[in-house]
Amino acid sequence: MRTRPDGEYQWILHCRDHFSKFSWAFPMKRKEARFVAEHLASVFYQFGPCKILQSDNGKEFTANVIKDLKIIWPGLVIINGRPRHPQSQGLVERGNATLCDVLGKFMTDRNTTCWTTCLLPVVYSLNTSLARGVNTTPYEILFGQKPRVDCELWKSLSEQGIENEEDLSATVLNELAVDNDTDFIPNDVHKVDIINAQKTSISSTVLSDTPSAIDLPISATIIQLNDVINTTTAAISSLQVNCSVDTNTGREETTKRFDEASASNLGTISSTHLPIRKRAQEAYLSNANKRIKTRNEHIEELWSSCSVGDYVGIKIDKVDRTNTDPKILPSVVLEKNNDKKIKVACMFGIINQWWPLESVVKLSAVPEQLVQMDKSELKEISVITASKLFVRDAVNGNTCSCKGGCKTKQCACKKNGVFCSTKCHKNGSNCENQGH
Repeated sequence: MRTRPDGEYQWILHCRDHFSKFSWAFPMKRKEARFVAEHLASVFYQFGPCKILQSDNGKEFTANVIKDLKIIWPGLVIINGRPRHPQSQGLVERGNATLCDVLGKFMTDRNTTCWTTCLLPVVYSLNTSLARGVNTTPYEILFGQKPRVDCELWKSLSEQGIENEEDLSATVLNELAVDNDTDFIPNDVHKVDIINAQKTSISSTVLSDTPSAIDLPISATIIQLNDVINTTTAAISSLQVNCSVDTNTGREETTKRFDEASASNLGTISSTHLPIRKRAQEAYLSNANKRIKTRNEHIEELWSSCSVGDYVGIKIDKVDRTNTDPKILPSVVLEKNNDKKIKVACMFGIINQWWPLESVVKLSAVPEQLVQMDKSELKEISVITASKLFVRDAVNGNTCSCKGGCKTKQCACKKNGVFCSTKCHKNGSNCENQGH
């Protein structure tokens, strides 16, 4: 949002759960790692840490302060996307595009430029909208219930001047009672009565002053008492009631048993959360399998039609070109491997990486220089260098980051006799090598 700053706020940190599609968004004044880490920690402490933290390759996500989150949550796996390869973080890119589109429309409808005040309503709208991938709303998957939308009821009560619960009608009270009542009763609640009854049994056995209890042999009384204690202990164990232990092993065991008890309660017949997540999981896997099948069929079709010697184009990332430069780097296929990837060469050398077939395009026209080049004399080159050489008419493969005026040959562009482009000195400079 740097092109539309809202006061001091210029950035949006967008976090999204991969399964439920639930989103969190935070306005930020600066895109620094420590602020990103603070917001991530806030989400983790409220909702629990994720298993995998996937992000793009921005400096704010590769900094040590982000990696330090693993100290608090050792099981956290951090994955950064490939540079110049947005396909590796498709969910993130699509989520960002959707958020920006909806935010822009919301601001237009409200006739405002203050996007920070619109951000929360927009995120709520996204979280309560149907997600096609899971065939339900992210809100329901996360919380196990539909969002509260009875605002009209409270508005009506406010207009009637009702402020106290005693003034509510019987109909409204019954409706609220239904909303607040829960049918969910944990599996082990009824066992509390068993424990209480057995505690009473212990007390009656120990404190009984009836002749029958007194006349019993001591050994028989002890055996009965042991049986009651053992039964009570078993009932307590089934409730997962454990005393805290100072050792790490004790704490881990207690946590494990508590998690198992929670999972058991979640799986009860009366629980409504589990069926929602199960339906979402089935829809998610079904959708993913369809996409995988479609992709595999597409790859097989491309593989059968691709041969060594074919001419293809590699997309040049916008970071390595200006808006008026070519967007495709013409290349020729040199090799194919069993992973459905190809090795290509351009006019400036052999690209030093293998390319998936879906990342290249077929060329309808081929430069004469590419057709006549001698492949045996080519050396390996990176796609970044090749792209810069191609868009600069093979004169200079570098951009400068000068902070001065680019007046001397210390400037890489000046040294090679080319003008600076919009990709040079991004931090601002009084450049005098612009060609105008």
